[in-house]
Amino acid sequence: MALQLRILGWKARNLRGYLRSADIRLDPDSSPITLLQMPNGTGKTTTMSLIRTVLSGRRPVDIASYRGSDSVSDGFFELRLKLDEDLYTVGIRFEFNTREAFFYTDGLEGREHGHNLPNLVTDTLRRGVTELFVFDGELAAKMIEDGAGDADKSLEVLYGLDALGDVASTVERLKDKRRQRVKDITTASAKHSVEKAEKEASQAKAALARLEAEQSKLEKGIADKRKRLKEIAARIEQLGLDDDDFKARQQKVIDQRTKAKTDKATASDLALESFRSPLSISPVFPDRLARLSETLESRNLPRSSSTFFTIIAGRKDCICGRELEEKDRAHILEHAEDYLGEEEVTVINEIRYLLPTVMPSVKSFHAIVEDLRDADARLRQADQEQDRLNEEARKVGRQEIEALTKERDEIADKLVLEENALRFLTQSSGQDVDWRTNVHACRRRFKELQERYETAAGTRDYMEAADLLIRAASSARQAAKARLRERIKGRTNENLDAILTNEPLRVDRIEGRLHLRGEGDMPKGGASEGQKLAVCYAFLTALLSEAPFGMPFIVDSPAVSLDLTLRATVGSLIPPLFDQLIVFVISSEREGFADAFKENPKAAFKTISLERDTGEVVVHDDPHTFFSFQSGDAR
Repeated sequence: MALQLRILGWKARNLRGYLRSADIRLDPDSSPITLLQMPNGTGKTTTMSLIRTVLSGRRPVDIASYRGSDSVSDGFFELRLKLDEDLYTVGIRFEFNTREAFFYTDGLEGREHGHNLPNLVTDTLRRGVTELFVFDGELAAKMIEDGAGDADKSLEVLYGLDALGDVASTVERLKDKRRQRVKDITTASAKHSVEKAEKEASQAKAALARLEAEQSKLEKGIADKRKRLKEIAARIEQLGLDDDDFKARQQKVIDQRTKAKTDKATASDLALESFRSPLSISPVFPDRLARLSETLESRNLPRSSSTFFTIIAGRKDCICGRELEEKDRAHILEHAEDYLGEEEVTVINEIRYLLPTVMPSVKSFHAIVEDLRDADARLRQADQEQDRLNEEARKVGRQEIEALTKERDEIADKLVLEENALRFLTQSSGQDVDWRTNVHACRRRFKELQERYETAAGTRDYMEAADLLIRAASSARQAAKARLRERIKGRTNENLDAILTNEPLRVDRIEGRLHLRGEGDMPKGGASEGQKLAVCYAFLTALLSEAPFGMPFIVDSPAVSLDLTLRATVGSLIPPLFDQLIVFVISSEREGFADAFKENPKAAFKTISLERDTGEVVVHDDPHTFFSFQSGDAR
């Protein structure tokens, strides 16, 4: 049976807001849903932060930010937990004057110093899972925005796939220990060669890391610029140039430009490869080789050799049966060297057989250059036509189009430079590429030097077995992630079918972040804040509902950016998916969202406020106060 984690409440002293003196009690068995209402500035964000801190066991950075007032020197926050049937209290004590914080745990063995929950829980929570079920609105944006990998990270952390990455790290550490042990026991005479091989391999490894980082930076820059160019093109079209004739001309230019860019890139790669071959550079070389090949094929090479004539001269009779006289023998020996020897015949035959295989079978360098010039001319012509179309737009008087056009041209220039740099960095053809400036060549060089070092150190078999294990762990991780991505995507879209019944917003794929269908056609900025939040709820509920262990779902201000219809839908969708739901709200969120829980017998309602005059913390546990409370009632 999967582990079940429940929160029974929390207690605090001398901290900010209502946490100066708080003791919140929850009963997830009878009321698995709890809505806590309090005004802004009372301590919702602080509570969420402290719950994450205590669950994860990560020491807070800004300890002073939790201090209730300058008059207090210490404070604490305790979280009461139920792990299956076992009860724990995990707390953190603050010493504000020295800016120190200490964890303690009350568990089966009494009070212990430190964060001492069972290992399975501790390992899971410290991997970043707390950010998933102790949720705020910032995570919603990170799930969708470019450059963020939070969706993939969430999936890996929750299902333990990152543990397979830990396997690779552990094996790498074992490899390092093995290398060090071998170095320690290697004789002085062999140590120099081992250290030299290790140094060369380390230098190649550092170069590879630098080149891969450069490749990653270029790829991201190119992807960002292509996306922005697409946004600019869509915006220019949106500004009024929607007539069919303009669209047709625009599409024609786009097609011509795409074809020319593709042809230019292909010709550039072929030119680089062809330039390395003398046969492609000058027609003289292939012509002369062709004539030589024809000559060797048409002529019958002598099958006899000088050795043959020497042997004949030593015999009594010629091969024709006639008896040889001394003058005949002298004549044969005198002219025996006029014929090819066996080695010469062998070499010439080898040349005759190899010549057809080295003849160029592709276009000459000059023909490829002509193709490159033609593609470049077509690209410039397409650019000129695009400029004419843009001029039509400028005449309409749209200043925004001029700004967008200027931005597009600047981005396009930078894009060309980055694409050329990436092509040079990653070209895989040819043997003369400098491994210090090419990723593929450097990877081959590192592998070669690493194998040389492992052979010199006597660890080759061990390292090959270790690398096999690393590859197996990586393969298992990728295969499991691919299956989980598809399953979670399907469940996410099922949830979106229920939430966004009148909108086509759906998840297209999970790859680093959540990629939405048709997001390239969305206006600049992408989905609205409400849509992002709805997508994130759909994803998280799909993710957590199929998790291999049960966690509560704690959320702050879940409906502030949603319209009333979406609020009610989200309010009815989330509760069945979790065994415990804790929601922090403000009074403006009640309408629509909190109303969905009003008649739910499993819901508890708490209202927390501070008395205006005394500052005393007041907690009301009845629905009437919850639904009638306004932020200004008690502060």
